[in-house]
Amino acid sequence: GITMDYEYKGIRLGDGVEKALDKLEREYIEFDKLLNDLTYSKKNEKDEEIVYILIHILVGRVVFIHIRDKDYYPAEDIKIGTIITEELKEKYELYYDEDEYFDVYLSKKYPKFALVLEIVDYVNYMNYKERICGYTFDDQDSFDYPKKDEVENPLECKNFEDIFYSLDRKETIDVDIEKREIIGELNNYKFIFDLITRDIKSIQNMETGEFLRTSM
Repeated sequence: GITMDYEYKGIRLGDGVEKALDKLEREYIEFDKLLNDLTYSKKNEKDEEIVYILIHILVGRVVFIHIRDKDYYPAEDIKIGTIITEELKEKYELYYDEDEYFDVYLSKKYPKFALVLEIVDYVNYMNYKERICGYTFDDQDSFDYPKKDEVENPLECKNFEDIFYSLDRKETIDVDIEKREIIGELNNYKFIFDLITRDIKSIQNMETGEFLRTSM
């Protein structure tokens, strides 16, 4: 069988944020405040999205890749445009799943892999076929959101995870991609973390401007 690398153009599921930022073109990356993800989205000449990558800043790694690039395929027999057959279902141990966004076949053999489907509607609907129109590599289940902060006093935080819960609830998280920093605000303090290591860089009292440095 094939070995599933969960890789697209040198970016793999699970790659750290630093590698992803070094490899991906900066102009297609932005920070999504709602998801706390760095998102990379690239389109082709026809303005169709051909790849979408999520790098979650809580864990600092690539957790999702969605590919609709016709030049890419994980294996010869499952290229974009291929009609799904019973043989393919058996070979990849596919089972249908109605995702909230697309129709997909998940694979028992490759648990992080899914084939995205489009229905090819023949005149007689009884004979409709399912055709591959893309792929997803999905590792979003690999981590849990904290249910509380790791430290009681935010000023004692050592890294981003320590106070992610409160920052997330306050919706003050932002990212400076150029400086590779995560910024958050809590109780009149501004926290700056290193985006790569997620360690605290500085804490500033926003009223007085005074810095309480931790591990600079």
